[in-house]
Amino acid sequence: MAHAQELEYVEPTGIATPKLGMWLFLSGETVLFGGVIMTIAMFRISFPGWNEASEHTNTIVGSVNTFVLLTSSMLVALAHKMTSLEKFGTAKLCILGCILLGILFVALKWGVEWPGEISHGYTVQSGPFWQLYYGATGLHAVHVILGILAFTVILVLYMGNWRPKYSLEATALYWHFVDIVWLFLWPLFYLS
Repeated sequence: MAHAQELEYVEPTGIATPKLGMWLFLSGETVLFGGVIMTIAMFRISFPGWNEASEHTNTIVGSVNTFVLLTSSMLVALAHKMTSLEKFGTAKLCILGCILLGILFVALKWGVEWPGEISHGYTVQSGPFWQLYYGATGLHAVHVILGILAFTVILVLYMGNWRPKYSLEATALYWHFVDIVWLFLWPLFYLS
């Protein structure tokens, strides 16, 4: 049975349009998160109470979330590989696994970690560490949610005959970028 394929929109550069567009988008995201990470790094160096405040973050949940995101990235890479092998059923399962792990990440962040810290009195009014912590991890969580939504659209498209190869590849680039950002945020906030 022949499956409808995503149209091959290829620029003169030889790079598929969705992939090229994602690289351009990620260049802007790199500037955004690069500025955020540099600000955090500067505060970590110059703010005398940084390490003390960092000891009050939930290192266990932060570390579990790191494992969750790395596992989700592995599933995304596997989904991409399965698509190239035309094993679409396995690709769908991998995408679904990534979506569920993304939801788990946000649930742990906003449903367990943040409420626990807030209940101990650590709010944005508690100083620069907590302002940067809630701002940066919140911005990151919003990006995770956007990735979840993009993968959900791709999964729905896979339910039909359309095989969104280039859209999957572009969304995978985005997801890996979001994971890399977390690999900077995790040690800056959780490891003192």
